[in-house]
Amino acid sequence: MRSKVLRMYGELRLLEDEMTNARDAGRETRELRTRLDRLEEQANRLRVPAAYASMLYVLRNHIDLVREG
Repeated sequence: MRSKVLRMYGELRLLEDEMTNARDAGRETRELRTRLDRLEEQANRLRVPAAYASMLYVLRNHIDLVREG
């Protein structure tokens, strides 16, 4: 379970970097936001044991922070 959430964090980190670069360059971020939405859907569908629930909750919050960024 932990590795699944960490892989999602890896994807989030890449998306965050790409979004930052696109915004700085004045490029469109629509495709990146779509990928971010898919990542969020994936996180929402992931069922984890109670021991990992807080880790998943924090991931969802971080996805929202990247979206607002």
